[in-house]
Amino acid sequence: MNNNLYGIRNILRKRLLVGAKIISAGVVAFLVLNLFCFFYGYSGIHIENNTGATDYTWLSHMLRTNMEEGFSAFHFDEYGFNNIVSDDHNSDILLIGSSHMEAIQVQPFENTGALLNQMLPDFKTYNIGISGHNIYTSVKNLKTAVSYYRPSQYVILETNQVTLDDEKIDEVIEGKYPKIPSYSKGLFYQSQIYFPVIKTIYKKVSDWKNAALVEEKSSNSIESAIDLNKFLNKASKDAGRSQLIIMYHPALNLNDDGTITVEDEGVEKFQETCQENGIIFVDMTGDFENLYYTEHKLPYGFINTGVGIGHLNKYGHEVIAERLSKTIQELEEQK
Repeated sequence: MNNNLYGIRNILRKRLLVGAKIISAGVVAFLVLNLFCFFYGYSGIHIENNTGATDYTWLSHMLRTNMEEGFSAFHFDEYGFNNIVSDDHNSDILLIGSSHMEAIQVQPFENTGALLNQMLPDFKTYNIGISGHNIYTSVKNLKTAVSYYRPSQYVILETNQVTLDDEKIDEVIEGKYPKIPSYSKGLFYQSQIYFPVIKTIYKKVSDWKNAALVEEKSSNSIESAIDLNKFLNKASKDAGRSQLIIMYHPALNLNDDGTITVEDEGVEKFQETCQENGIIFVDMTGDFENLYYTEHKLPYGFINTGVGIGHLNKYGHEVIAERLSKTIQELEEQK
């Protein structure tokens, strides 16, 4: 009897020991994975933007690291945006747009906003470009953004889309375009702060879902002249006294023979509609082609990613800043 009890206890002890080892290994692996995610690509935590200028912003002074696409590490300003100078009011030029304009893939001094501050020293530029936003989100929030930041001269709206969807246009015009949710409270919010791997997994799952949704709806992408005019008319009015500039940067296709092709569907109609509504349209197609054929550089892609794909790199930001600077200087000369 005693031998049987001893045997059972011995088996239980061994199993508990094995279980403890498994749990310990899991905890260590989780902590190591968190440390890796923090350095390799800590995307940070976004919170609801109470001003309404964007759907959300990032935690103020939060460290952002990125080695997934490009190499960068920096802190967001005290308002949760990617600016070297954290002064969000009394700007002359307000930049609005997507992750391309937010530019977490390049060093802070290499992005469009920082370069414009250098190229146009008489103007102060403030950048509220934010990941996850697009032209629909930007136009939806434009009136509030202009009212809050009060740019004295120009609003520059960045987009890589000119062929728009009528349903989404209608949602923006009717005030029904969905707001991007933020997890600013509760257990999930706290877990993201202390365990970066949770945010990394969440972001990857969201990216997969969004990619599937875009692919599913891509065949429904249409362009009605009437709806496009309503959309751009709203954007022009919501810019208020500031001159609205829409900067379009197209995707590039690198061909086997070394040439590049650019998707230009819808560009001409979009440009014409911009002109009809008093919007300055800046098409980066020619600038990108010149960058490639004369300097042999592509505006997208990094040495640790695919060639010519992904987000704008430092060459893309530089050529965009140069073109926008020239455009604004020309507009100032006409006054």
